[in-house]
Amino acid sequence: MILSYLDFLLISPEIILFLFASFTLIINIFYENKKNNILFFSIIFILIILLMIFYYQYINKLFGTAFYDLLIIDKLTLFLKCVTTLVTLLSIIYGYDYIKNNIENNKGEFYVLIMFALIGQMLLISANNLVVIYLGIELMSLSLYPLIVIQKNNKLAIEAAVKYFILSLLSSGILLYGFSILYGITGTLDINSMFTNISNFNKLYNFSFTFIIIGLIFKLGIVPFHMWMPDVYQGAPTIITSIISSGPKIAIITILFRLLNLFIEVDKDYISTIILYLSIASIILGNILAVMQSNFKRLLAYSAISHMGFVLLALANNNIEFALFYLISYLLTSIPCFGIIMYLSYKNFEFQNIRDFNKLYKYKPFLSFYILMIMLSMAGIPPMIGFYAKLIIFKNLIDFGYTYITLIIAISSVIGAYYYLNIIKIMYFDNIQSNYDGILNIKDKNNFHLSKIILLLNFVLLLIISILPNLLLVTINKLYL
Repeated sequence: MILSYLDFLLISPEIILFLFASFTLIINIFYENKKNNILFFSIIFILIILLMIFYYQYINKLFGTAFYDLLIIDKLTLFLKCVTTLVTLLSIIYGYDYIKNNIENNKGEFYVLIMFALIGQMLLISANNLVVIYLGIELMSLSLYPLIVIQKNNKLAIEAAVKYFILSLLSSGILLYGFSILYGITGTLDINSMFTNISNFNKLYNFSFTFIIIGLIFKLGIVPFHMWMPDVYQGAPTIITSIISSGPKIAIITILFRLLNLFIEVDKDYISTIILYLSIASIILGNILAVMQSNFKRLLAYSAISHMGFVLLALANNNIEFALFYLISYLLTSIPCFGIIMYLSYKNFEFQNIRDFNKLYKYKPFLSFYILMIMLSMAGIPPMIGFYAKLIIFKNLIDFGYTYITLIIAISSVIGAYYYLNIIKIMYFDNIQSNYDGILNIKDKNNFHLSKIILLLNFVLLLIISILPNLLLVTINKLYL
């Protein structure tokens, strides 16, 4: 077989991004820390070009497999690549002032590593081969390690990066071991071909699944493999926390669903039971530990653990539509949440403690109201999109006969609502001493105007999706069917 023009056309976004990242890396050798504004807007431009290419591919139905079936491109993968590109774009825009004030050196490498991480996510979303899955995960992870520790004098970041690196190596080894067993059973690395090679029930399938699921859910921060998340969320620069909390999760959820489809053909009861227990543990423990946090980024880490538990609940019933609906609903609130943190931070001061929200409404009434909407949505309180996302998951569980599990999750969600409502209380009603007093009223002079516009657009989008949640659900259903 000979590679055709279509092979390269199908993965043209990845090729363009790779060439641009490589070119940027070379240019940065000669112009280190110069023309950073040009670099910033060049990256914004290239990511917008990628979004246009995805749209072009979708409109012209450029679907199929590429490079001897190593990669698969369909409506769903194009949509998810578009989402990962968009959340990366938003994080970079929100982080313009933050990068300028908090990252003094290596700005060129900083942007290059973000682009390579995005390429890894795109490869994962399109992966149709076990080797490509591993390469995508490693490209994504190896790009994120140095980004976490880009602030060399930040001891928390160094500690978080080391912990994340060591645990990631362990999880990658476990994942590879699971892949090796699966390859030994099926005799192929191609995911689609594995469906045809599955014969009678074999306990080795469950054995390989156990190792593979451990390797993958580590990246999602699912209990009991969540230990790295709070430290990384707190220690990493906020823009990197924003990126880690979004795109990689979309990519891992996508590939996890593909593999679950394979294993459910073998032993649905075993797999569903494991996923359910992991989901319940994540939701309960995530909510309980979040209640104890005073650092806002650590709180968001434990909150993310709980939310990923809900996503996993949908996957337990092999329902990718509900999983993606919940995940995108969560991203609609988490990305602007980190954007607001970066907006309110300034040189040598990171807006992190929940006490810093005190009396925010006096200085920033719009941002305060936006945070209120975000907290209500994350808590699952109507009429916000988070309520509909949780409602769909609950209904799905009841339809499958998991009434008691639904009750346990509902009680845990009530506990989780406490720490979200507590932030609203601190922001509007408490009268406590904040590290941020006296700064908010003079902070607005140098904020990047584009980030203000994007925050406003995000706010409008959150309102529209909350009022018309079926728009998102119908869109996802059309892409999947």
